Amino acid sequence: MLENTHLSPKNDSEGVFPESQGRLQRDAADGAKITSFTQVFLRHGLLMLALAALCVLFPNALVALSPSVAGFLASPHYYALAFLTLLAFLIAYSQLSDKVVNRKQLTWIGYLLFISVAEEWIFRLALPNLLKGYLAPLYAVVISNVIFAAIHFFTLRWRLIWVIFAFLGGLGLSRVMTHGDLLVVIWLHWVGTFLNTPFPPGLKQLKEKSAPLPQD
Repeated sequence: MLENTHLSPKNDSEGVFPESQGRLQRDAADGAKITSFTQVFLRHGLLMLALAALCVLFPNALVALSPSVAGFLASPHYYALAFLTLLAFLIAYSQLSDKVVNRKQLTWIGYLLFISVAEEWIFRLALPNLLKGYLAPLYAVVISNVIFAAIHFFTLRWRLIWVIFAFLGGLGLSRVMTHGDLLVVIWLHWVGTFLNTPFPPGLKQLKEKSAPLPQD
């Protein structure tokens, strides 16, 4: 006779690392994994924040910023509507995927937006424009995306296959960036990252475990 034990995602006190995110990580030397939002922020988010702020200090990096947000400045209401639509989609996806939509989940969605803004500003706009002063545009784009992918290897301990996917995805976003709209690229990054890691480390999935009952 089997008993089904239902584990609610509302109880995340044990810090269980979701399988869909754990698959991204290679094993650490001590066998430990990144299992909390705080670890993700300290290891990756703070670095992205520092690099984004550093890029602002270089005038050459700011040259392309104004035209890249020209669409937003011309029609901010359309962009606001698009943003709210995307946000509603991410929240609905969280709910329909048996994940509780609580403050932690909403914070994760906001964090992924922050990461998307920072990384697209750094690796699809600022850094390529800085490197173009020394390299051909194609090399500048490739090197920017190599750095983008490599950072995930070291900060979040991604497996090599996922680092390669990040590099290829970065190239795709760089291609979209040639159309000149930074916000569109940010939103693509935001949605893509969310679909790949839709809930924060430490949030339990809705699972069913079966365990045999002792026989009388």
